[in-house]
Amino acid sequence: MEIEEVRNLGRELRARLGLRTYPVGIKFCGEDCDVSRFKKPQDFGVHMAVCQVINTVRRHGKPIAFKLEDMFCMVGAYIYRLVPEYPEYLGEVLKWHTSSEEVKSFSTLKIQEKALPQGSIKAVVVTPLETAEVVPDVAVIYGTPTQISAIARAFIWHGIFPEIRQLVLYVFGGCRRTPLKTASCKHPIVWRGGVGLVRGGRGKRIYPR
Repeated sequence: MEIEEVRNLGRELRARLGLRTYPVGIKFCGEDCDVSRFKKPQDFGVHMAVCQVINTVRRHGKPIAFKLEDMFCMVGAYIYRLVPEYPEYLGEVLKWHTSSEEVKSFSTLKIQEKALPQGSIKAVVVTPLETAEVVPDVAVIYGTPTQISAIARAFIWHGIFPEIRQLVLYVFGGCRRTPLKTASCKHPIVWRGGVGLVRGGRGKRIYPR
């Protein structure tokens, strides 16, 4: 897909579906990727988590790139392989999410399983599709149940059946892992938001490649 096709897709999605925020694309960059033309969290004097970067871009419509030095959340930094090895101190973070040693071990295993290949990523670019300067590896679209269902039905029309996931509890690192799973398996995922939750970016999300 060429960049102009990406931009046209972003504009058409937002116009036809009446999306309240921008569809965004995520580009995973290796050694040869120059992100100097993009603003980074440290340019604003802050560190950010991956989910915060995605939400900022989709709401404000401006691209943001990030490297390890821009990261606030080390779980996201590890899953996106901006750090080479699993930080052992993340075990201390898990104790704030569960008192069960079994769940802690399970969460640690899943985080390590979902991480990108070691040394493969040096930077990440998150950009609105309609003004993209790079061809993304995966797209992230937030919308109402009706809007996301329309996208899912379009996939089905073309013989592609999205994976449906229901958010019924907080999964440690889930907001970072799903785009990676979509990029690796090249299959769209619809993430259905749970009820009674107050969280940034709440709602249904679809991550098509």
